[in-house]
Amino acid sequence: KSDPTLAVKKATTLAEKGDGIAQLSLGRWYLKQQQLANAVKWLSKAQKSQPDAGLELAKVYLAMQKPQKVLDVIGESSGSEAIDIRLKALQMQGDMLYSNFKNLEAQKSYLQMEKIHPDKNNFELLSRLARIHDSIGLDMFAGGKKSEAEEILKKSLEYTEKLKTNHPDRAETYLLLAVSTGNLARFKSGKDKIRIGGAVEGYCQKAIELNP
Repeated sequence: KSDPTLAVKKATTLAEKGDGIAQLSLGRWYLKQQQLANAVKWLSKAQKSQPDAGLELAKVYLAMQKPQKVLDVIGESSGSEAIDIRLKALQMQGDMLYSNFKNLEAQKSYLQMEKIHPDKNNFELLSRLARIHDSIGLDMFAGGKKSEAEEILKKSLEYTEKLKTNHPDRAETYLLLAVSTGNLARFKSGKDKIRIGGAVEGYCQKAIELNP
């Protein structure tokens, strides 16, 4: 049985002499060991001569929760694996920005996700787009930009309607529908508000039925 410690020592000797294959191998090994700083060190060096090193380095930065680093490294690389990594990074970036109330910046990340996502009806994608447009709409309404707010909130409703069409068995779908429908009610007249209130109640009831 081979000694992994000895193999790492040999690879390190070669890597320190500039051997790109050894650098790539070391980077991958350290990634598996979750020694991420060492993985970054060797994969960064391997990038100079090994085409695969960029994707591996992007995976390390993803594990380190550094989405912008991932996007910088991966650039415009094509291929299904590169797109998958880019989508994960954009989602992570958007979520981080959203949790810090940087809604307009988060929207940019989510819209980039939408642009490159192979499945435009993906639940994680649509739910994030619905939430971010709803949040931006409420921000605009609070800032007195009522007409712009209404348009953004209508966009949120469009995404939640897509969720209803494509993910009718998810409780979250109806919670988001209740929120987006209810927020648009502030732009309606009294009778319409009553009707909308009934719809919101129905969505909430459906959500409870699906997730009691």
